[in-house]
Amino acid sequence: MGVRFNPERNEVYVANRMGGTVTVVDSTTVVIKHQIDLPKHPNSLALSPNGKVLYVSVKQDRPKEGKLRR
Repeated sequence: MGVRFNPERNEVYVANRMGGTVTVVDSTTVVIKHQIDLPKHPNSLALSPNGKVLYVSVKQDRPKEGKLRR
C-alpha cells in the first residue's frame, strides 16, 4: 500500500497490507534486505527528516456493529 524511498540509506520501504510486514529493499541492487513484522494492515509510511526513523500507520479492522473497541 505505502512505498517510501530513503536516500540516506539507499533503501525502499514497501508496506505489505495483507501480509502484515514492511519489506526493506536495497534500491541499488533491488534485493530484499529484510522484512519487519507488524500487525495486519500496515498502511502509510513516513520518514523522519534525517532518514533514521520510519513511521508506519497500521489500519485496524472495524469493530462489529454495536461494539466499541478498547
